[in-house]
Amino acid sequence: MRIFISIRPDEATCQRLVELQSGIDHARWVAPEQFHITLRFIGGMGPDRLQELAAVLSDIQAAPFTVSVRHVGTFPHGSSRQPPTVLWAGLAPSDELEHLAWTIEDHVQMIGLRPTDRVFHGHITLARLRDADRDQVRTWLHKHDMLELPPFTARSFELVNSALSGEGAEYDVLQEYPFPQPPPATPPASSRAG
Repeated sequence: MRIFISIRPDEATCQRLVELQSGIDHARWVAPEQFHITLRFIGGMGPDRLQELAAVLSDIQAAPFTVSVRHVGTFPHGSSRQPPTVLWAGLAPSDELEHLAWTIEDHVQMIGLRPTDRVFHGHITLARLRDADRDQVRTWLHKHDMLELPPFTARSFELVNSALSGEGAEYDVLQEYPFPQPPPATPPASSRAG
């Protein structure tokens, strides 16, 4: 099992991202059902530890929040001499998203997992690149540089298993953790008076 924790974009966002998936030869475009924002990559884990992880994640409390997809980029970044291997759509800065990622990090460490050595960089992978033409990649990046999609509301996060097959990774959602809805606002005293 290769485990990660993520947020799934809504259907409208996924459809808009699919519209970007062309123009680069030999790109392995990610299927829309696999679009996600990784909050924490866990890696290999046995069934007992997985059960422990699932339990500790259920203690996390968060309210729904908005996520905005903005701009595009590559890993390694364009300034690197290394050829790009990942094409992604980025996210607007979000205190709620970063707080959730760090809260998850705190909780996974509670069960003895090592601290991550990765800096959180919220993004949605659109394609994996191998032997891609750099001019085509630069053209694609320039074309979509000003990408800004309507925000969507994150209402849960997921515990996911990634299984490798001959056709690439297949994702299986092991558990979903819905965010509690915020309590309704208390009406002013004057409106409660009868």
